Amino acid sequence: MRKFYSRANLTTCSLYAFSLLLAMMSCNKPRYDLVDKTDDNNPSAKRRKVLFIGLSGVRGSAVQKAEIPNITKLLANSIFSFDALAEPPTWEETGWSSLLTGVSGKKHGVTGSSYAGNAFDKYPMIFTRIKQFNPQLKTVSVAAATSLNTFLVKDADVAESFENDDLAVKEEAIISLADTTSDVVLVDFKGVDIAGDQYGFDTTIPQYMQAISTVDAYVGELVAALNARNSIDREDWLIVVSSDHGGNLSGHGGSDYESQNIFTMFYNKNFNPNNITKPQTSTTFLKINQVDGLQYAYSNSDLYKLNKYPKFTFEMRVKIDGGLSSDPPLASNKDWGSGGNAGWGIFVSGQKWRFNVADGSGNRRDIAPSALPDLTDGKWHHIAVTVNKAGLAKSYQDGVFYGEINVSAVTTWDNTQPATLAILDDGTLKARNTWGYTVKANVADIRMWNAEIDPATLAAYAKCDTIITPDHPFYENLLGWWRGVDGKGDILKDYSLKNKNLTIFGAPKWEEVGKNLCGEVIQSEVPKTVDVAAQVYSWLRIPIKPEWGLDGRVWINN
Repeated sequence: MRKFYSRANLTTCSLYAFSLLLAMMSCNKPRYDLVDKTDDNNPSAKRRKVLFIGLSGVRGSAVQKAEIPNITKLLANSIFSFDALAEPPTWEETGWSSLLTGVSGKKHGVTGSSYAGNAFDKYPMIFTRIKQFNPQLKTVSVAAATSLNTFLVKDADVAESFENDDLAVKEEAIISLADTTSDVVLVDFKGVDIAGDQYGFDTTIPQYMQAISTVDAYVGELVAALNARNSIDREDWLIVVSSDHGGNLSGHGGSDYESQNIFTMFYNKNFNPNNITKPQTSTTFLKINQVDGLQYAYSNSDLYKLNKYPKFTFEMRVKIDGGLSSDPPLASNKDWGSGGNAGWGIFVSGQKWRFNVADGSGNRRDIAPSALPDLTDGKWHHIAVTVNKAGLAKSYQDGVFYGEINVSAVTTWDNTQPATLAILDDGTLKARNTWGYTVKANVADIRMWNAEIDPATLAAYAKCDTIITPDHPFYENLLGWWRGVDGKGDILKDYSLKNKNLTIFGAPKWEEVGKNLCGEVIQSEVPKTVDVAAQVYSWLRIPIKPEWGLDGRVWINN
């Protein structure tokens, strides 16, 4: 707690502090006898310090799949993301410049594979700001890229370079961490970048993945060295781990997502993961590829027999891989051998989709609006049908209304087929074998309701990554919600209160196809290179001034 004193007490305290200062100077006491230099108003506080470990060339999605036991140990008490982003062009120099200045390339001026054209005089790196705030704070840089220390790092009390030699960098960094006077330690590892440049930046490249595992071991040694410091009980460390750029099989430097994809982590042993909102992480969706064989998901539960519900709504998201042919089912309970057979379904129609219902007695209804956008653009699409059996069935795509049909004459919505609900098959569970359908599709966020969802609510929940909570106006009407993001296994887990999982048949793949249900990264929801400097300043309680023009976000405040 902060202590507040009266003027009388302040006079006494000032005389005592002056005498104490003279005694400390005469005895040349260690700096740890001083109060916390980053919080002078709180003498009992631990010293805040920073270890920043840069992993050049580490792609975020590769870190997620690599053997990283040491980094993994830190994640529970971290803000982290495997989907963090570097801005293009994705060169080592541009990435490091953004990491250490906290501004984008438009400001710091480094837009190529060199530090030429930089504006570091106007937008200096973190050591300069730290020294301006408190010259006593000791700054250290140990780099595997000599150019980093030569052109970007300024105002370092110690700057050591070991060109392309991560082992030497690690050993020197351990020495620096053993020095109890070190306050901010920057470590640059380059081995992963070297492996990626030689073999490719991809999870399928053994040399690249091994390089990530090797640097993870170095991270473990640095953390162990930090925890072994004689002064650790009087210190509070923020550990930052971040890469400068990612890459693809051909290299890096461009604006493709793989090259922008990095890993970023902010760790402190006291962070409570229940009290912090973590950045969005990767999502793996169910991939049904019927070219490889009969694949579908289904239920035979009576819960999905629709005759007992006067109204219902069905929603799902699909991402089609390639073009479409014929008219395979996307979701159905009927025998699609004839559109007049009893039951309902959503089916491919050209490169679009249609809704069909019939009662087997001559009453058939279809909605197939020509204005529907194609499904075959490689993006996720939300498709939905709302039904009032006494009136209209309506079709929507991505929250937009496209067509309707009167279904009041339909006398039954059920049948005697094996499946009461099938995904990528019809109710017979034999459509693929019978008709030779071939569909490559990712499916997710499948929902069924025993209510007619109104257009405004439907549109609101057609957006990316919408979560169904008790606040949803039709929450009590939810019959099933199969998110399709389980990542593995032979079921689609039901996230509704009904707990009715769908069985997956045919061993489809679980495939990472995007970072959310729209297949895109929500850039405001993941860390970026420019965030690191802002987070370091905030941790050290250095006031960020508007004239600095920082572009970064502080993920953890004080």
